[in-house]
Amino acid sequence: MMDGRLRFRCTLPRFPHDVHEPTKLGEARTNNACENWNNGFKYLVGHANLSLWNVITCLQKDNAMAEAEVYRYEHGEPVEKRVRKGTLLYQKKMQRLCEEVASGNKTAQDFLAAVGHCIRIHV
Repeated sequence: MMDGRLRFRCTLPRFPHDVHEPTKLGEARTNNACENWNNGFKYLVGHANLSLWNVITCLQKDNAMAEAEVYRYEHGEPVEKRVRKGTLLYQKKMQRLCEEVASGNKTAQDFLAAVGHCIRIHV
């Protein structure tokens, strides 16, 4: 910073970022695997202020569910993931938009405007 002005340098990103590819292929859009467990455990617990014994009970329940899922997987049963209708609809919209950008039918500005219309803000 000289003479009161900021100067910015153009630097390349540290990691490759092809954000459209996972969405087009129907893969996970986030790399945070712990987020899923945290949300599931929060749902299992049900409230914020727990005693130590309630936490232990919830951890035992979670462990039993994980063991049952591993057992089903080892015996060839498909592990079904429950997905809400709204989530499926949202994923299809995002997949279609990403495909349109990749094919050149939509510009980046049109894509961002369309994504902005998909976002729901809860107040």
